[in-house]
Amino acid sequence: MRNEHVRKTVLSGFFLTLCLLLPLLTGQIKELGDTLLPMHLPAMLCGLVCGKWYGFAVGLSAPILRGVIFGMPPLYPSAIWMSLELATYGFVIGFLYSKVKKKDTPSLILCLVASMICGRIVWGVTKFALLSFSGGSFGLALFFTQGFGDALLGIAIQLVLIPAIIKITDKIMERSFNSMKKVFFPFGKEHIEHGFGKELIGVLESGINKYDPHKTGDELIQTALENPVGSPRLSTLAKGKQNVVIIASDHTRPVPSKLIIPKMLKEIREGSPNCNITILIATGCHRGTTKEELVSKFGNEIVEKENIYIHDCDEKEKLVSAKRDTPEIPFYLNETVTRFKMFRKGYVNHLVEETKKHGAIGINISYKPCTKELVDAFHKEGLLVSLYTCNNVKAMLKAIKLGADNITTKNPKALKKLIETPFCYTAHTGCSGTKANSLEAMK
Repeated sequence: MRNEHVRKTVLSGFFLTLCLLLPLLTGQIKELGDTLLPMHLPAMLCGLVCGKWYGFAVGLSAPILRGVIFGMPPLYPSAIWMSLELATYGFVIGFLYSKVKKKDTPSLILCLVASMICGRIVWGVTKFALLSFSGGSFGLALFFTQGFGDALLGIAIQLVLIPAIIKITDKIMERSFNSMKKVFFPFGKEHIEHGFGKELIGVLESGINKYDPHKTGDELIQTALENPVGSPRLSTLAKGKQNVVIIASDHTRPVPSKLIIPKMLKEIREGSPNCNITILIATGCHRGTTKEELVSKFGNEIVEKENIYIHDCDEKEKLVSAKRDTPEIPFYLNETVTRFKMFRKGYVNHLVEETKKHGAIGINISYKPCTKELVDAFHKEGLLVSLYTCNNVKAMLKAIKLGADNITTKNPKALKKLIETPFCYTAHTGCSGTKANSLEAMK
């Protein structure tokens, strides 16, 4: 993004220079300049190539700079109406061309014509106002004569030259882009393609698309539901329950809820056929999920038949103390802890007091800034420490060494294997020859 801004700024400087120098080809003769319109061309090209605001800035500043440097046009009143005219050209053509879907010559010519009309209207209104203020006159006849009649040759040059320049530029850019290494970035439901030159060191790609689980998505979900880790099946948990809440991610997360939720609902109703099920959309601080997004995520049948509630963090009248209303449900307090905060005097004690104040059973923080001092302080008060997200062996061993009560990981098999395998971890704990078959024994 920063490089793109620098590139457009440099190009805008080039177009501004053209605005200053091209009128010299007409010998700074006003009548010839009014016919060939040498300053219009760079302002419009800047709007097309760099964008509306760059075109606006170049068009607005060029006549004033020329007036200061070369004495033409006069700063008052000519430079004023010329500045507004050129700024309109650059802005309008940049705005319109960015909106058209098909970037072809007919579309470009239509944008050119629209910008010419808008620019001349601004020029005519400004000139009329300034001349009226100073005792002069400027009517419709002069507007059409000077704005269109005298400028027909310049308009024709612009309509021919600008599309030709843009077409040549596009071909050069396309040739340059084709010689680059193409990288596709996922963006929403689509991809963004970007070309890299010699500055590209390498591309680190996930192998997830090449992974073959030897099962379909439906089979994987069904297997997981039938074989939950560390918990009874949902159908067992649901027995005798009247109300069930399923917490689901919102539209910002690429979770295959359309596959998962129907099987979860079936599993729950096998245990409790008449229970009331609510699907709670966990938006956090995101905006609410729209119906269209719900249908895309869950499917039309679930959206129409099931009870779905979308959380709204700004709906303060519905936000209540979890500990007050559900004292029987234990929960951890999420806290953003950084290494910098850990240096503050009394910060650990502050975390302990906050956790106790909210009635949480412990704190849930990143493993990276966590220290033995923090874990010991919480354990001293009978509170637990949960650490996230330990995805590699080094992180898992750090969490174990610190004495974490809970470890969150995206690699549960590796953590389970680490816990269940007897080994010596002298370098991590200083306990030579210690063997462990459970997380509790490791601590």
